[in-house]
Amino acid sequence: PLAALVAAAFAIRFLFLDWTPLASDEAMQALASWHFVNGTPDAFTGSPLLFSGNGLLFLLFGASDFWARALSAIFGTMLVLVPALVRRELGRGGALVASALLVFSPSLVFFARDANGAVIAVTCALAALAFAWRYLADGRPRMLYLAAISAALAFLAAREVWTVVLAVALCGALIFPRARGWFTGPRTRRDWLGAGIVFLVTCVGVGTAFLMHRDGLGATFDLFGAWLDGLRPG
Repeated sequence: PLAALVAAAFAIRFLFLDWTPLASDEAMQALASWHFVNGTPDAFTGSPLLFSGNGLLFLLFGASDFWARALSAIFGTMLVLVPALVRRELGRGGALVASALLVFSPSLVFFARDANGAVIAVTCALAALAFAWRYLADGRPRMLYLAAISAALAFLAAREVWTVVLAVALCGALIFPRARGWFTGPRTRRDWLGAGIVFLVTCVGVGTAFLMHRDGLGATFDLFGAWLDGLRPG
């Protein structure tokens, strides 16, 4: 059943992906990557993850509306798999229902077919939480490292990640007095230190297109400012 849901999500998100032309914000994001591939100066970075990812796709397959939206569609499809990471807690039926809702959600389908990084941020942030939960439940360091990579990609994707950060911070403040044991012990501290290093390496590597576009670091911090601006009334 899960494979069928993933196939349905893939079809819904990729079918006629380039049927409509890029909107102005999508075109600006795609053009920045295309200029980077061709060595043309461009002050715009936008989403550092989309900048680096689209640059790689354009280098491999050429620039087109389809490839400009492909990363969003890929991560929008992968979002369907996130409930499987907490299947033990949700139950097999609950995880399948959650995945089905994610497949057919109109909002998620819309953002998965738009080159703005929002669905990438949501997918990676939720995956980071799920992997971290698996680490806390099973104690496998690999889960924590996957959480660190997912979190780094979320911070590089779009400003929407800061809404998730706010929610996690509020929950963490409530449960921290009862959860101090999660972060103590020599082995546990070593795991968290390793995860922090993985997080930083991923942020710097992907955000700067492997040090070829160092403005990506500044653009990553700019996403926080863009999130704050979005909270102001119009």
